[in-house]
Amino acid sequence: MLRNEWIMSFHQDEVELFDLSDPRAVRNWQNIDDTVMGGHSRSSAKAEDGALIFSGNLSLEGGGGFCSIRSAGPELNLSHREGIAVHIMTDDRAYILSLRNEPGRDVVVYQHPLPTHPQQWVTVHALFADFEPTWHGEIIEDAPPLNLSRLQSVGFVISDGREGPFRLQVASIQAFGAA
Repeated sequence: MLRNEWIMSFHQDEVELFDLSDPRAVRNWQNIDDTVMGGHSRSSAKAEDGALIFSGNLSLEGGGGFCSIRSAGPELNLSHREGIAVHIMTDDRAYILSLRNEPGRDVVVYQHPLPTHPQQWVTVHALFADFEPTWHGEIIEDAPPLNLSRLQSVGFVISDGREGPFRLQVASIQAFGAA
């Protein structure tokens, strides 16, 4: 399904969170790679054909093995929503959808795995109740609950343990459920 056809199929209870067709808005996405801890992976976020493109090269050298991007504001209040829907096309790599309540690196990150359907546009509905709290990629049991009234960022992570190039295309990110 083409992006425009898909957008036309939105339900009234879905609201687009980011205008990924606007290159200026995509420039506000930040990449954080394993170089912050001595790794050699590299990634970027750019706008291409009306979508956000998260791409780069994952390296396991230097104790690395992850690349990520995340939105940089504004704070979102999704307390009256049930989850996030992303319209994506993956390669054959494993990606994670991430949410944060706090800015910075050393914070709890709530993660939801994304299915892999190489070279096919798919819409994934991720319920907030299914996001798992993590600290540096490890699930933690005693984390505070995800505070939907003040989400600081939405993001994507790759840390599948495989070296080499990757490319995730994101056509849209919406909140869904009763408003």
